Amino acid sequence: MGLHAGFHLEEWTVHPEQNRLSGPNGEVHINSRAMDVLVYLAAHAGEVVSRDEFNRSVWAETVVGDDAVTWCISELRRQLGDQASSPRFIETIPKRGYRLVAPVRALDETEPTAGTDGGDSPASEPGGPNPFIKPRLLIEILVLAGLVTVAGWLWLDRQEPAAQADQSIAVLPFDHFSTDLRDPFAEGLHHELLTRLSNIADLRVISSTSVRQYRDSNKPIPEIARELNVAWVMEGAIQQAGDEIQLNAQLIDAASDTHAWARTYRRELTAENLFAIQADIVDDIASAMQAQLSAEEQERVVRVPTENLEAYALVIRGATLLARRTESTMRRAADLFRRAIDLDTDYADAWAELASAQTLLVYYGHEDAEQMLPRARENALTALKLAPDLPMAHMVLGVVYMHFDHNGPAALEALGKARALSSDYTGWLAWMQAVAGNLDGALALTREQVERAPSAPSVNMSLAFLSLADRQPGTALEHARKARELSPGYALAWLLEGQALLVQGHYREAITAVEAALDHASDESITEYRGWLAAAHARAGETERARELAETVADSDDGYALGIARLGLGELDAALDALGRNGWNDNQTIVLRYHPFLDPLRDDERFNAIIRRLDRHWGLAEG
Repeated sequence: MGLHAGFHLEEWTVHPEQNRLSGPNGEVHINSRAMDVLVYLAAHAGEVVSRDEFNRSVWAETVVGDDAVTWCISELRRQLGDQASSPRFIETIPKRGYRLVAPVRALDETEPTAGTDGGDSPASEPGGPNPFIKPRLLIEILVLAGLVTVAGWLWLDRQEPAAQADQSIAVLPFDHFSTDLRDPFAEGLHHELLTRLSNIADLRVISSTSVRQYRDSNKPIPEIARELNVAWVMEGAIQQAGDEIQLNAQLIDAASDTHAWARTYRRELTAENLFAIQADIVDDIASAMQAQLSAEEQERVVRVPTENLEAYALVIRGATLLARRTESTMRRAADLFRRAIDLDTDYADAWAELASAQTLLVYYGHEDAEQMLPRARENALTALKLAPDLPMAHMVLGVVYMHFDHNGPAALEALGKARALSSDYTGWLAWMQAVAGNLDGALALTREQVERAPSAPSVNMSLAFLSLADRQPGTALEHARKARELSPGYALAWLLEGQALLVQGHYREAITAVEAALDHASDESITEYRGWLAAAHARAGETERARELAETVADSDDGYALGIARLGLGELDAALDALGRNGWNDNQTIVLRYHPFLDPLRDDERFNAIIRRLDRHWGLAEG
């Protein structure tokens, strides 16, 4: 029996043909290429094997770069419980290569080998040929097909036991062997996969924002799972092989840190195969996690958004840029979406992404609402004509109804539709519910968001804002601080921390927090923040400084900010006069409806009149 039939390595038994290791804690599965590397090291135990030799013998002269070898060595060390600093198995020889230092003993013929994997997916033979090519479009398409990497993660062996009932999963950013697979593409694919998973109501999928921090992490899988509060974790890697894609992936039961399976797939790269595999991904997740897909969800699963892979590549790249939320990246994203539409005018997702980019440019103050939001509405409606159940398009319509039309009922309907189609759009619906007066509903949705995106600064900010509205300043303070720890320059998080401290009576700390908010504030927010700083100084007994700030606020036309400053000074009539002449945005509306700082005004009929005007402003009451 040769080494391919199996061998002992200290406390481990290696089964190369099944890509399995058996040890003290049971069986684990490893990547097939990593297994090839281990077998080659075992065949040359005690000898130094160079990277060039791995390239010739394991990758069959395919030039994959040093990252491929490094990834395999790292994966082997992780599974074997080895450390580079004090190796028991694999030793690094600087500038030369690697050496297997553990003794190797072949299996006796009488020893049983591991059972054959019942999977039906094709896998490359160990050490077999794996030619690579690098044309620009095919590389970009490969990265797009990277979301299929997780198909390997999710291609469940029907002969294995059913998955546990906990339907929570974190998909870690995946590795890639080819240096041509650039990170923006990989990030975009990761986001695309999570978006598709989020379309299944039964699943709780951790957001890309929260898993991104684990890209280069060495934390054990159970620790990552505990931090994200999930039952399953998936990881994998992708590479291009000629005109095919090769997918190496594994699904891990986080509680036991055992691999449900690990497989390698090679398929011809065509549009039909790409989207068919994506449909299989969702079906297999639902089966593994005991989730039920409705007929509508199943129909969305099998939808082919475009047959033009170049257009798909442009949308993925654009979505990655859009997520960064800077003016330049949002504008570049919009340009990419337009190029995708030029390639495929029936590509509904591209129309919806363009509408989203236009809406966000207005929301962040980089475009005029009167000019841009009508275009966003038109593009969203075009998307819905092509794909009536596209959640992003419904979301954009809801935001336009909310911020441009001030039509609360229409906004709630559109955002509710988006939320029903995908949990990715929970935040917008929660915020509109708070604006409309449904604080309990908004809080429930926002807490759900925090479960999916515990490391997202904006989600923690939202929960801080609504918790303060719900008269829970302690909870508000906790999440405001978490938001600004995650994003130190997040001005609104600093402001909310100051407001929570102000309500708790910690006036000096409140002043410090609001001053920090001012340090990071945008030009359009400075006046409002000064109003809160004036209130904090007033409550701290620093009346002269508070009046100085109030006067600078009075020079503007911001009645809301002046009202907050006057209220802090105890000038209730002046506060009511100022608040009554303001036009209110969504954040200010929530403050007026609920914020405990405004309690001294709530029994005054003039304040109740302001609330009635608010309802009319948002289309929630007759004029």
